[in-house]
Amino acid sequence: MLAQSHADFEVLVVGDGCTDDSEAVVRGCGDTRVRWFNLPANTGSQWAPNNHGLTAARGEYVAYLGHDDLWHPDHLQTAAALIASHRPAAIAAGVVLHGPPNSRVRAVSGVFVGGRFGPTQMIAPSGLLHRRDVITQTSLWQDHQTLIEPVDVEFVHRLARTVGDITPTNRLTVLKWPSAWRRDSYRTCDVAPQAAALAALTGDSATRERFMAAELWDVVQAAADGLFFPTEILPETFSGAAGERALGYLVTRGLRSTAPDVRLSSLQSSFRVMPPFSSLPFEWHAREQSPAGTVFLTAL
Repeated sequence: MLAQSHADFEVLVVGDGCTDDSEAVVRGCGDTRVRWFNLPANTGSQWAPNNHGLTAARGEYVAYLGHDDLWHPDHLQTAAALIASHRPAAIAAGVVLHGPPNSRVRAVSGVFVGGRFGPTQMIAPSGLLHRRDVITQTSLWQDHQTLIEPVDVEFVHRLARTVGDITPTNRLTVLKWPSAWRRDSYRTCDVAPQAAALAALTGDSATRERFMAAELWDVVQAAADGLFFPTEILPETFSGAAGERALGYLVTRGLRSTAPDVRLSSLQSSFRVMPPFSSLPFEWHAREQSPAGTVFLTAL
């Protein structure tokens, strides 16, 4: 945030009932544009911190940044230029999503089929901006326990229905490492990929350009290798009871425990399984052989 080339902003950091040193870290940045808030109890989802930020915000436009995502230094400047020329109600920046460690899987959001946001499109929240006043029509983010779909999917589509369209910046300015694609991510707190990316993004212009070129090449390579995840959201993508998917995300991130549903299936030959986009987390494993030579697939 503090490395943005567009400097006219306020930062609202909202803790979801944090009990660690988050407040000290935030206050230690020494920037008067940064304000700290902490909810009295943990809600386990982004909906409550987002709503608190919306009620405390003073700017005309609101942008979201997940705590494990990164913005390119020109992210806000790119949006500001679009606002100055078109004043759209909602904006979507391009986001590169990184798959599980060592998987080489990539996905993108904020790049729309035909150039227009549609009912099957998705936008990662860290790439979303909107006028603050549209919340009076759209309403706030909804409690994850009342929803079958993820809170961000529900909010973005409700926002689009309200404002009529979401304008793309046509620039990739956000990097995301989905925590739901990394088992026990909130317990291990491995931020090595983000730290390396941040160092490159905040380095000199040549370093930054080389890094972003490599990011784009990785997306193209993933598509060539069949490792590119489509970001289309089909009607049957989400099923189950309200709150069930959100609980599954907490289990995967290591914040809840549950007995896994393990099934063993013998296979005569290997085959590839590509889980649906935004499904529960997945890992990359080599084939497993039993002493008898049978190949087993373990599904959690």
